[in-house]
Amino acid sequence: MFTFGNILAVGSTAFLIGPVQQARMMLDPVRIYATAIYVGSAIVALVCALWIHSKMLTLIAIIIEICALVW
Repeated sequence: MFTFGNILAVGSTAFLIGPVQQARMMLDPVRIYATAIYVGSAIVALVCALWIHSKMLTLIAIIIEICALVW
């Protein structure tokens, strides 16, 4: 649920400022690493939660996701 909420939050900001502007901001050279880590950890969290059913791996992926958001 946490990852779905974060995806909706990113989608809502894309709705407010436009998807092209959102993509430009996320792919800015300063933010590219944080964006890559965030998207990767969101995918890993969903895979661990929905297919692997590992609570520990899901928790680790969510912690990484939070760190990427703060970064």
